[in-house]
Amino acid sequence: MDKLKLVGKYIDRYKINNFIASGSFGSVYEASYNTHNGIKRVAIKIPSEEKDKECNILMEEYKIYRRISNAEMGVANIKLLKYDRPHTRITKRADNAPKKALVMDLLGESIDKKLKESANKKLPLKTVILIAIQILSILKHIHSTGTLHRDIKPDNFVIGVENPNKIFCIDFGISKKYIDDSGKHLQMSEKPKFCGTARYASIAAHLKKEQGRKDDLEAV
Repeated sequence: MDKLKLVGKYIDRYKINNFIASGSFGSVYEASYNTHNGIKRVAIKIPSEEKDKECNILMEEYKIYRRISNAEMGVANIKLLKYDRPHTRITKRADNAPKKALVMDLLGESIDKKLKESANKKLPLKTVILIAIQILSILKHIHSTGTLHRDIKPDNFVIGVENPNKIFCIDFGISKKYIDDSGKHLQMSEKPKFCGTARYASIAAHLKKEQGRKDDLEAV
């Protein structure tokens, strides 16, 4: 799918304004819609074309977000959007099932991009310490919900738009519960596969061992 094809069009009540980024599971756009208090800007994550697998991954990510969303703790608010408008069809499917997308708080640039834009590609020590404190606090919140991120890297931590001193964690597409609804640890997978980004993944992840909270922390 041409990533710029949707720019200027509407998905439900949301007008797509700009393309932000894309990954292996879909694309993210900046969008806006009218409210009683004026125009509100959001981000919309849309699965790629004609891939039901990616729609399933999107739904799994939505379930994770529902459990952990807390803007104060550094995880954006999110909701599931179902739509079916002829001029905004993303997939070509035989059934009439509504298309799905995730609508979330609009956030700013990633730490990785800020680092690359900084002088000598380095951040001041004070800034690094403040970022690290926030990241550890966010991970503590995520883990307290019984969830593992499993893809900790600079690209997945972004700054807030309304408060540029606030850090948010994003991209829970390969996250996983490690505690069930009764509060018990889930059993380890007998044949876990590598999960994460090679450059930042823990030693255990590279050895294809089941990941835990320590692996998220090691990736930091």
